[in-house]
Amino acid sequence: MEEYNPHIKKIATMAKRKTNIHTLYRILIEKKRGKTIALSAWENLGNKFVSSPFLGGYFTYCSIKNGGSASGQMTCTKMKEIYKLMQ
Repeated sequence: MEEYNPHIKKIATMAKRKTNIHTLYRILIEKKRGKTIALSAWENLGNKFVSSPFLGGYFTYCSIKNGGSASGQMTCTKMKEIYKLMQ
């Protein structure tokens, strides 16, 4: 991916196992350079979009309404509620 010199690298997936989420977190934590976003959703483990910025992700995103553009994507209202609880 580095050969293309991207401004931001995004990895988004629907995790099948806990190890998939651990791999994404490792990518965020161990990133060598550049801006990276790694996101995942998994119904059994909850939405992991919310944690990306806390692990070094450049940003995250949410849906204005239920359903979103991807399975497991939470609404902006819900994400704001979670961030308030984490402060």
